[in-house]
Amino acid sequence: MKFHQPGFYVKVMPAELETVTVACADAFVVKQRDLVRHWRGAIDVCEARQLAMWFLRERGHTFKAIARAFHKKDHATAMHGVNRVKSMLAIKDRRFSRRWNLVDAALKGEAPKGYTVLKGD
Repeated sequence: MKFHQPGFYVKVMPAELETVTVACADAFVVKQRDLVRHWRGAIDVCEARQLAMWFLRERGHTFKAIARAFHKKDHATAMHGVNRVKSMLAIKDRRFSRRWNLVDAALKGEAPKGYTVLKGD
């Protein structure tokens, strides 16, 4: 078990952040740069950002590191985003679940043909 110093966090690497945010932005048809801006944005931007936070959390990043990657004030914002995605998946919102499936497939490299994330590969 590792003990961390107070205030220590592992930074989200820019390449990993870009991969996740591009996949989420493509699924929600929003601009990738809007996900990491300081402002809130429209509901699609917020949901895409929250989904990106969820995928980063699933990859083992701390809430503090996720919040800093998205230029948010503190870790509570990342916690709220992750919990919101969990509740959306629990109530089986069809629209959100379809987008979640697209992002999940894109991050695994199994996205549908013509999906923007695969064009760079």
